[in-house]
Amino acid sequence: MKNSLIKQLVRGNQKAFRKIFDLYKDRLYYYALKITKDSDASEDIVQQVFVSLWNHRAEVSVNYSFDAYLFRIVRNCAFNYLKSSAKAKLLKQRYLDQCPWPPLEVVGEIAYHECEEVALLAIDALPEKRQIIFKMSYEDGMSHEDIAKMLDISVHTVKSQLLKATKKIKQQLLL
Repeated sequence: MKNSLIKQLVRGNQKAFRKIFDLYKDRLYYYALKITKDSDASEDIVQQVFVSLWNHRAEVSVNYSFDAYLFRIVRNCAFNYLKSSAKAKLLKQRYLDQCPWPPLEVVGEIAYHECEEVALLAIDALPEKRQIIFKMSYEDGMSHEDIAKMLDISVHTVKSQLLKATKKIKQQLLL
């Protein structure tokens, strides 16, 4: 049966190609995954193998092990992926080592602390009651109902004050 499918594939039969795809895709994927340890790359490799198989179908021989042929292509593609991935990591590291500005992680950390500082200043600038409600909710983790009971105000007032507080803080962060 396999030889018949391979012969049909060589003649350009798309249904035979689809059957071969369905027969091999999972096994080829897991083989690629075993080598690359990367599911996305393994999916790409399997897709690349089947595109290559279709494009070079006339060169496929029924005299050789078709399984070995496909698995060899997967192995070669997986090794090429590993080489290019390692090369990309090396180039990225070289670039970062020579980079005159701090890495993105450091910039992100600085930006986070600056935003935090702006947010704290914005909270401190809120009217006293709104500030208390905001801190009870966000810092102490109290529910709207608990805040309302504690301050002897309605839940609606708590929600309204929190909405106004967060709106004001967001405005300050966006300046």
